[in-house]
Amino acid sequence: MKWIDSKIKYVKGIDLSPGEIEEANQRYQRTISEGRAGVTKCEFLDTPNLGIADWKEAQEYDVITCMFALHYFFVSEAALKQVREMFIQNPFPRETSAAALF
Repeated sequence: MKWIDSKIKYVKGIDLSPGEIEEANQRYQRTISEGRAGVTKCEFLDTPNLGIADWKEAQEYDVITCMFALHYFFVSEAALKQVREMFIQNPFPRETSAAALF
């Protein structure tokens, strides 16, 4: 897993699909059982609310990525505005921040 190879300490994966979250969790658990997880701790969450409802995290993150999904947020202007609000409501600490959208 690229997050483990990069020695990222904490990863939270969020997806609309319970199946995708289950697959990510299985890969992570397999990595742990093989003794390759290193310092990385992962948490995975599925939710039907991405792009629909407000999303506020309890903690700040240094990096947020959106891989293979950004195009789904263009389904409607309301969905795109909701994603914009998500980034506004979950700001990055300025000195260590980066955001990548793919």
